Formats: sequence, structure tokens, C-alpha cells
Amino acid sequence: MEFRRTLSHGVPSRLSFRPSFRVALNRSKVRQCACCHALMTNENPARSDMPFSGNRLARFGTSGIPIPGGRVTATIPIRSEPSLLARPIAGLLCLLAILFQDAVADQPVPHAAEGTAIYQGEITPERNREIFQKAASRPLKRLRITSPGGSVEAGIELGLWVKDLGLDVEVEGHCLSSCANYVFPAARRKTIRDGAVVAWHGNYLHLWETGQWVDDVVPRMARYGENEMTARRRAREEAQRLARLERGFFAGIGVDEAICRIGKLPPFSVPDYYFLSVADMARFGVDEVDAPRAYATTDTDGFDVDIVLIDLDSE
Repeated sequence: MEFRRTLSHGVPSRLSFRPSFRVALNRSKVRQCACCHALMTNENPARSDMPFSGNRLARFGTSGIPIPGGRVTATIPIRSEPSLLARPIAGLLCLLAILFQDAVADQPVPHAAEGTAIYQGEITPERNREIFQKAASRPLKRLRITSPGGSVEAGIELGLWVKDLGLDVEVEGHCLSSCANYVFPAARRKTIRDGAVVAWHGNYLHLWETGQWVDDVVPRMARYGENEMTARRRAREEAQRLARLERGFFAGIGVDEAICRIGKLPPFSVPDYYFLSVADMARFGVDEVDAPRAYATTDTDGFDVDIVLIDLDSE
């Protein structure tokens, strides 16, 4: 068996951006009157299919003006008793503003689709907490991610969140390391956008079973000031703990963890990152993957890391 080099170069510098969470609701249902700044939105942001009413917003000091032919009711804040002339004028202006907004409501919205959370950058506990909190009160359907990976525990935490919510995952740009190991395979449906790539480069089960965890000893001595004996003991304990954590995670999502290390084994022995065809991903239980027809020949010039395609059928 052989592997073909198809990808080279690296991770764009934009990965330093903080993650953002955006849910773009239907603009015809969530608006603000341009003339009187009346709030026209749902009481419950988790639902965007409910008609508005003046009674529902009465506690905010508003009164309703029904809009003929629509599902919404505009509301005007009650600040002081207006003149008899001011009331019909305000109502007319409000109606004209809403009709104008309806005329442009169908224009493309330059944000994420409704029910989509956006994750960009390294996977960290802090970023996880941020997106979990923002998503807590909103119904989600998918996670759109671009990430070089992150810590094992943060990756597993994000993957379990995706699994528990039954989210789809869309990859834009790249999903590497912990993103490929734990987030991508945990999704219900997976989409790889044109030009994007999902790539692996090993896991702790591989490091534990091959004894490569010893490579963490010297870095621990430098980082924590530990002597060699202490660093070796703690590196071994940490590797064993993370390997056990991985084993439980993959058993829970029904995926063969060997997908994370197959490219590191003979006859491939890839030194850095590798990616797989959609058909080869399915062999490990990573199914429901939608990718470009020519995904296996993806051109990734402009990346900083070396990524190669491995073909499990080539011999």
C-alpha cells in the first residue's frame, strides 16, 4: 500500500480569531420599527414561528397596532399621552416602516443560518464555555467549525456536546487534530465544504500503546521544573488517563478510534497529518459525510502543515 501526497503547507493565521455564536433569525419576524423603535420580536427567543401580540409585551409598557395581512403586531412604547393627531401619524409611519422592511426582508443575510453555532480557532475550555452559554437558550441544528485542534479534554468536551445535542457539523477551512478526532465524528451529519479538509495525526491511545508518551517527559521537566523521575511518572499517569478517556468517548459515539492513528502505522507511517476519502472514513464508523466529489484531490496550498491523503485500498 502507498500513500499519495496531495496536500501541503498550512494553517491560516486567522485561527487566532475568537469564536463567535450567531443565530440569524428570520428578519421578517424579528425587527425594530425604524420610526418609533418599537420592539417587534418574540418573547421566547428559542422560537421564531410565533405571532407577536400587544398583550404579550404589555408588561414592557407597549400597546399593539395590528398590521393587516401579517403575522406580527407592531408595538409602540407608551411614554406620554400623545395628541389626537400624533396617534394616527405615528401609526402610519410605523406601518410604512414595516412595509419597507418587508420589501428587503428576503435579501440574503450575511450571517450564519438560523440554528447554527460558529466555532473558530483553537479548541479550549474557555471557548467551549462561551459557546455553551450562548447556545443554552437557543435551538441549535449545526456547528460550523474551523479549528487546528486543541487539548484532548476540551476536544472531547466539545464532541460530547455535539453528540448530546444531535448536531450536524460543517467544516469550513480545516478541522485538524482534536477537531478531527472528537468533534467531527461525534456529529449526526457531517459536511466538508469545498476546499476544506479534515485531517488526523494520532491520539493518546496510540501514544500509550506504543510507549511514545515518554516524549512528554523532557517537556514536563522544562515546563514544571520536575526531576526526571517525577516527570516520567506524571507523564505516564497523564497518558494513561487520557487514553482511558478517549476509549470511553469513542465507545460512546460508536466510532473506531483507529481512524485517529491509521496513517501513523505501517505501511503509511505519515510523519504529520493525513486525511481520508469519504469511503475510507465510513470504514471506521464515520458515516453521513457530505463532501465534494473530488475531495480526495483537495488542493490545500497555503497551509503550514504537511497533510497527505492515504488510500486504504492502494496496495
